[in-house]
Amino acid sequence: MNSQEEFVAEVARQFQFLETDYGMRREPVQSGPGRTWVTFGNINVKVIVEIEHNAYAHVTIQNLRQVKHDTLERSEFDLDEIIAASPRPPRRPELRANRDSLAKAAELLRTVGASVLQGDFETVRARQLKAVEAIRRHDAPPLPNNEPEHGTKRG
Repeated sequence: MNSQEEFVAEVARQFQFLETDYGMRREPVQSGPGRTWVTFGNINVKVIVEIEHNAYAHVTIQNLRQVKHDTLERSEFDLDEIIAASPRPPRRPELRANRDSLAKAAELLRTVGASVLQGDFETVRARQLKAVEAIRRHDAPPLPNNEPEHGTKRG
């Protein structure tokens, strides 16, 4: 993409299905240092399509209804996580900032992310909980050895 205007127009065109099929509303374009993003949202889900440094496109999906039960839980997932949680994940293209990559990202989100776009984050959440459990097992304190509290070895 050569300009912010071209990016915004292409996002509006490729991700229009979010408005028509999922009742999402497109919010005003936002920008910050080196990045621009377009947000679509409804009562359950928010989708953010972002471009950084006019080179990399990124798609993030937020579960607006999630109640966190653990500090390690997240309510925001990138398109890669949605794809990985699908039963038969397709090959994920690298998202460069061109029309073709935005079209591929939109198509992947439409096909693989349909349940998430309807507010069903159970598959993604289950995958996340497995990761949280693995982190907790890894960070568990070591098992006690045969040394008493004061450091003298039993003999």
